[in-house]
Amino acid sequence: MPKPVDRSNLEGKCIKLYRSAIRSPHTRDPYERRLAGFLRWYGKDCDSFVADARADKSSMELKLIDFIEEKKKLVDKKQYSAGTISGYMKSVKLLLDMNDVVLNWKKVRRTMPPERRYAQDRICTIEELRKIIANSDNRIRALTFVMLSSGIREGAVEYLKVKHLMPVTIKGEIVAGKLRVYAGEPEEYISFITKEAYDAVQEYLQFRELHEDHVTPDSPLFRDKFDSTARIFRYHYSTVKRDEPKPMNSFTINKDYNRLFYRLGFRKEKKRRHEFTVHGFRKWFKTTAERAGMKPIDVETLMGHSTGISDSYYRPTETDLLNSYLAIEPHLRISEVEELKTVVLVQEQKNSEKLQRLEALVERLIAERAAQSPYPDQSRT
Repeated sequence: MPKPVDRSNLEGKCIKLYRSAIRSPHTRDPYERRLAGFLRWYGKDCDSFVADARADKSSMELKLIDFIEEKKKLVDKKQYSAGTISGYMKSVKLLLDMNDVVLNWKKVRRTMPPERRYAQDRICTIEELRKIIANSDNRIRALTFVMLSSGIREGAVEYLKVKHLMPVTIKGEIVAGKLRVYAGEPEEYISFITKEAYDAVQEYLQFRELHEDHVTPDSPLFRDKFDSTARIFRYHYSTVKRDEPKPMNSFTINKDYNRLFYRLGFRKEKKRRHEFTVHGFRKWFKTTAERAGMKPIDVETLMGHSTGISDSYYRPTETDLLNSYLAIEPHLRISEVEELKTVVLVQEQKNSEKLQRLEALVERLIAERAAQSPYPDQSRT
């Protein structure tokens, strides 16, 4: 859990506009932590800082450059990343922008160290993923399947309700699941999950029902942990009540997976950057889907990414996306049983195609031989 930060300097009129510009509480927290840290360095509260910047913009630009130069020394010592300095400046800029103070940010940004545009991490191997699945409870197991096979962000899990997951059926058989991600929000989009992920979620929901967590369409699809033994006590103590379910959020998800990764030996020491994180599940989906042959623009669409100008022109139907997804769905399965099924199906398809080619060859040879025969075809007389 992040260390508590003194936010007493985040008071006054200026901070209200700043907070109103950040809708998500999970985004607001790191922004406020950065801003509080900068103001401690500056030595004044929020309103005083904004007043100083408004009164003398040139001096404030120099102050920001001093801050950057000081932090760059820590970057050189590998104690800081360039991205951290960028985070401080984004937070400060938002505060000033929301209070109508415009600085020469082009000049300030020129003093910042170059920032790496991508993380030096990797995706999990299939063996590591199977180890995670085998050593997880039914909640984390289901969540892992869902994130791997849909590529949703961990922050999107908080918005998922039971009614946002629907089965996809073909000829009466469930073949996948459909997710409405960020339902009701401007960012809403459709994605899909594998059959094994859908089955794992249903197993998790049945577990909740069995232990008297009354699951409704508006219940969180993934909830906080609860005491599954409370049902036993209710037989003896009628006052025992189940807590209202709270949806899992990105902080809870990362905490639970971090604990699991340490327990499995994937992590052995605490450090700022690790080989792979929960966000790596999203990268695994993109990598696997594109390797399996899905069009990159469809992958981006299913991940909720902007595709630039194509956002205005590329309009695949839900059926188009589903067909594109089902074509690579076998490659997104994790369990060895599902992999074996895939191998068998692929081999059966190859055998079927080979048999069709042989039958066509036999028919062609018979036709050629009949055409070369000097005797009339007796079957036509």
